Amino acid sequence: MDNSTLTASAVMSFVERLEEDSARFYERLAEKFAEGRETFLAFAQASRKNKTHLVRTYQETITDALEATFSFEGLALSDYGFEAALAEGLSLKAALEKALEIEGKASSLYTQIAEQAQSLLATIPRAFSRVAKDRAARKETLQTMLDKA
Repeated sequence: MDNSTLTASAVMSFVERLEEDSARFYERLAEKFAEGRETFLAFAQASRKNKTHLVRTYQETITDALEATFSFEGLALSDYGFEAALAEGLSLKAALEKALEIEGKASSLYTQIAEQAQSLLATIPRAFSRVAKDRAARKETLQTMLDKA
């Protein structure tokens, strides 16, 4: 998706995919790397909870009037996508570096969404800010794992 004006619905569809792709990515890491299995499975579970939380918040808050008049401008969703598949023979170090990149993108996206959604009811920017902070915290955990790898 380019950086044209995007509806809230389009952004939410992307967010749902991003969280689901993140969950699958971490499940694959858990299968491949026993040394981070519990952490990766926790991240997968958290991604699915994020998806549920963000979608529920959006659905409970947004109205047809808001959906028709609110849009995200200059948000280039294509900058935040990633390939969830793992390359054959991927090392733990390379996997952690990829995970760090994913978390950085997600945190940045959610921070931008929260900032642009400030004019909406407070629940939407608050939900995205919380998930942005959670994803940033994952980066710290991943960086620690990478430093030890």
